Amino acid sequence: MNQHIKIKPDHRQIGQEQELFFFLDRSPGMPYWLPRGQRFFENLSGMMKDLLSAEGYQDVSGPVFNHQTLLQESGHWQKYQEDMFIVKDDKAQNFGLKAMNCPNAVQFYKFGKRSYKELPLRFSDQSLLFRNESSGALSGLFRLKQFRQDDAHIFVREDQMGDEIVKLFSLVNRIYEWFGLSFRMRLGGRPKKSIGSDEMWAKSEGILANSLRNSKIDYELAPEEGAFYGPKIDLLVKDSLAREWQLGSIQLDFLLPERFDLSYINEEGEKQRPVMIHRAIFGSFERFMAILLEHNHGKLPFSLAPEQVRLIPLGAVSSEFIDECSDALKHSGVESSIDKSSSSLNYKIREANRFKIPLVICLGPKEEESRLLQVRMQGDRSEVNLDDLRVFLARQKEGF
Repeated sequence: MNQHIKIKPDHRQIGQEQELFFFLDRSPGMPYWLPRGQRFFENLSGMMKDLLSAEGYQDVSGPVFNHQTLLQESGHWQKYQEDMFIVKDDKAQNFGLKAMNCPNAVQFYKFGKRSYKELPLRFSDQSLLFRNESSGALSGLFRLKQFRQDDAHIFVREDQMGDEIVKLFSLVNRIYEWFGLSFRMRLGGRPKKSIGSDEMWAKSEGILANSLRNSKIDYELAPEEGAFYGPKIDLLVKDSLAREWQLGSIQLDFLLPERFDLSYINEEGEKQRPVMIHRAIFGSFERFMAILLEHNHGKLPFSLAPEQVRLIPLGAVSSEFIDECSDALKHSGVESSIDKSSSSLNYKIREANRFKIPLVICLGPKEEESRLLQVRMQGDRSEVNLDDLRVFLARQKEGF
């Protein structure tokens, strides 16, 4: 056997080994998230929420079912009906299990009278979505029937469009750079099956193209790759295996505000039509998580790891010292555990490595006496005074 052949990492295998998630044939395309996997998602979701909150986004969550008439008004019923799960109520009315958040985002905007002072109005929605993918198309976390997106819909005045799109470019760059992911942008134009006037499409495509050029961003043109209601900029990410993934997108939409008769009151007290920007950066959380697991061969950044620190007591170390170290970890807000098993040190280290725990701290009589902790950081070693542990951990926890 050739010992130099490198086996490409498979997120499904990593998910099993690290006890993150699993699948059952009884629920195809819908993962079961184990406690460690759920913490991984919550850490990723929480980092995004914290960042977006600082950027002025507001979290919302809408109904899982939408009536056929709402989806017809938005155009999604005509476009996506075959990819939706359709259910009927006791009156034989059709409802679509939510495949996208756009129709709900419009309803949030319509709640109450809007003023120009409120815009840009940014809604963020990470709730579950469902798509009736064929069984042959399912592929681990890459393509699912049930998933979540870091979805957002931004309502702006026309004079705010350019600035808002440039802000999104900066946000995208900041997030992908933190993960060490290179990316490029692709401008998708009007597809054959679309709605809206030629004038509307020409205007919105021009705005996106100008925003890219003004930001000095090289981009690829894809003439028929836009959404059915408007052009979009796809975010194409390359991972460590040289694979390219279309993850998020930035979409400009004049159409849905028109179809739903959205308005705001301008400075003169007159009604004006807002413009809607659809955007996602991760795209599907699950797909992004799978890419991260394979990109990093199962090693996650400290901020995202479901278990961030493991303490390994050695020899005759006192329980008081173990508790003091454990309390310092808890007060630092990190996910930690103590391996109190009777297994050998080598076995305990191997188990910590199996779960790719970022920090392993061995506690023995020597460490108790000196208060200097021996910290293993996925291969590297450093010495940290217990009194400085919180500061040390705070540096590790920094997000984007």
